[in-house]
Formats: sequence, structure tokens, C-alpha cells
Amino acid sequence: MAAFCQELVQCNPKIDIYEQASRATLPGVKPDADDNPYRVRAPRAIAQLDMTNFNPETPQVASPDEIVARLFTSTEGLSRNSRRIYSNLKNLYTSLPSIGHEELLVGLFKPEELTAGWERTNLNSYRNWYRDINVMKPIVQDILDQAKMVIDGESNDIASLRFGHDTNLGPLNIIMGINMPKGGVTDASQLKYYFQDFQIGKAGNLQFIFYKSKKNPEILVKCLQNGYEVQLPIDTDCYPYYKWSDFYAYYSAICSEQ
Repeated sequence: MAAFCQELVQCNPKIDIYEQASRATLPGVKPDADDNPYRVRAPRAIAQLDMTNFNPETPQVASPDEIVARLFTSTEGLSRNSRRIYSNLKNLYTSLPSIGHEELLVGLFKPEELTAGWERTNLNSYRNWYRDINVMKPIVQDILDQAKMVIDGESNDIASLRFGHDTNLGPLNIIMGINMPKGGVTDASQLKYYFQDFQIGKAGNLQFIFYKSKKNPEILVKCLQNGYEVQLPIDTDCYPYYKWSDFYAYYSAICSEQ
């Protein structure tokens, strides 16, 4: 957090940055922290997904045992079962480009096999993060409160930054409906078109940028996910911009839901 802020100062030495990490800020950063004095134990949510059409496997997709057999003539003596070996191999294979060794293990996986594996992983990520959407409501409320104070002239902050982990960013993306249709996604086979867990990386981020015009009193809001414009489940006639009044009303209603 501090290193990031210092980079901002180097880009613009005129800005003043106040850093704070305390229990007082936990509701807006990590509301489920054990030492959060304002912690509210929210009920777990369950994603209601129709699994009828979800079947990423095709005849071209090999089983985990078949993929392991491409590399090992025998797994005897290995400490893990073939499914765990498959999982470890897939994690290693997909990590190789990040360290400049994508040529290793070439041919171990076919593209359609990686895609099918990701669809299953993406579904599980969504389900796991969905459970904590109610836990994230204090963060959404904090975003609304901080923005409202500036808009109402009660604060001079030009930006409010929050630093956390992907375990918070994932459910935050879901409860705010980033790139999702109104009412959320109900068909598991369509989930991949609206939600991709690789967007929730360790350096993932959401940005809410506010615009004020001298000609129009209406404040506008634009949302970026990892630097790219995204859709919110709010009606608008000027996408990618949304009226602050609509934005505030929509997410206030979500925060007040029991």
C-alpha cells in the first residue's frame, strides 16, 4: 500500500497522501476481520445456478488420467493420486509463460482441455466468492459514504483508495454486478461470458471515477475493472457513464437488503 502511494507521489509530487491502517478502517477494507470492532456476521449466500446445460467436456477433452499418462508411464511411487498430479501439472503448465519458459511441457495439454478445465475452475471460483457477497456490503457502503461526503462538500479528498486481497475483490465484483446482467447469472453454461476469475488477480482493481460538469449539475460515475470500462446493472442512456443519483440509489438498496 505504501509503495503504491509513493509511486503516485513520484508521478505528482504536489499531491498529499494520508495512509491509515487501523481497526477504524476495517469495515471499508476487510469487514470480516476477526479484530474488526464493527463486524457484522452476515449470512452466507448460495449462488442459484441452473447446471442443466453446463458440460464443458467434449470427446476432444481427455480425462485427468489420460493427460497424466502423456507424461508418466507409471505413477507408482508418487505420493499423490492421478487427479492431484493432473491438477499440479495444469497449474505448472499455465504458470510457465509467466516465468519465460512456455516451451516446457509443450503438447501436454490441448487448448480445448485447458478451456474445459478453466470453465470448471471459473464456476467454482464464482460459487466460492458468491458465498461472501453479503460480507462485502460494508465496503460498498463505505464507497458510497466516502463519495457522498466529497460530493456534498464535506470532504476535500480527490481519491479514496482501499487495498485488500482477491478474496475480497472477488465477492465485491459479484455483489456490484460488474459486467453482469440485471438479476445476475442463472445459467451456469453462460457464466463464462459475464464472469472470469482471471480478472480477480493479485493486482486486480476496481476504479470508480466521478465526473462533474459546469453545464449539468448531475454527477456521473464510470467504473473500470483493471483499467477497462465495464457495465453496471444500472439503467443508463450514456454508457459507460451512470448518474450518481442512480448509482447511489441502486447500491444503497443492495446494502440495506437483509
